[in-house]
Amino acid sequence: MADAIGRELPRSHERGGRGRCPGLARSLCAWLAAAGLTAACGGSTSAGTRAESDAGGASGSGGTGGTGGTGGMAGASGGGAGGASGLAGASGGGAGGAGGASGASGASGASGGAPVDCAGRSYCDCRDEAACRVLAEDCFCPCGLEPCEPTCSCACGGGQYLGCGPADLLDGGTLFGLWLVGWSGGLNHYSWIRLDPDRVARVNDGAAITANAPFWPCVGQGEWAFSAQPDSVVVELPGACNADAGVQRIHFVRFRGKPAFPPGCLLEAEIEIEGAAGPLTACKLASSACDAALTTCSDPLAP
Repeated sequence: MADAIGRELPRSHERGGRGRCPGLARSLCAWLAAAGLTAACGGSTSAGTRAESDAGGASGSGGTGGTGGTGGMAGASGGGAGGASGLAGASGGGAGGAGGASGASGASGASGGAPVDCAGRSYCDCRDEAACRVLAEDCFCPCGLEPCEPTCSCACGGGQYLGCGPADLLDGGTLFGLWLVGWSGGLNHYSWIRLDPDRVARVNDGAAITANAPFWPCVGQGEWAFSAQPDSVVVELPGACNADAGVQRIHFVRFRGKPAFPPGCLLEAEIEIEGAAGPLTACKLASSACDAALTTCSDPLAP
């Protein structure tokens, strides 16, 4: 696995001097070190963010950080101007840009506000939110069907509105929250994971799910970070997971919209996980499907 964390975690998570990994457990750092990429999570690096998300420089001058753009996550600590996703340069000093307080914290959504969750939105709400994109079949025509499109015309019709997905996964608002991950075939093979904005990843094995052989056979807390691979995150699973789990990269291949099954699924994604056979899906559900600590979850597949 030769991937790297695509952007630094906030400086407020640092627990040591130069070269240490801020807020990530040792096994995640070891994973990066094995790939020769330890600098990507240390305080001494000046690695930049993904090219398509960052118009800023790789390192700051120690002065005031640039202003983040719309839909951004957070400035790391200053350095060049943020791009369309509001991601500032990875290193530097001084005050952060408008997207994050002191250049060290906070996911910022559209126009510097809160992160935007696109899952479950109606067509009109999705169309009118810059951080979201409409998911629809070919020849979907909203004209005369949707209240925000009373008078318009289409070249073709008959397609269906499927749902609302994020324009950029790095915006975070849709990614944050509770996901049911796995596959079904004979038995169900699902587990729960919740990705929190503070980079905590909580896992529940899904023991309460009907006829289920858990995808991740553990319950507990790990950590996560954005990967250098587009539309991907790196997750360090709880220590209670089996030995071959450890650190895994989850790649969101595409978003399919809001499916008819399981009930309550707001947004379904096709995903890939290193070392796991496909096809795999991740289905976002309301946070109320599990308790706050993710020790107890409901059965979304119950008849």
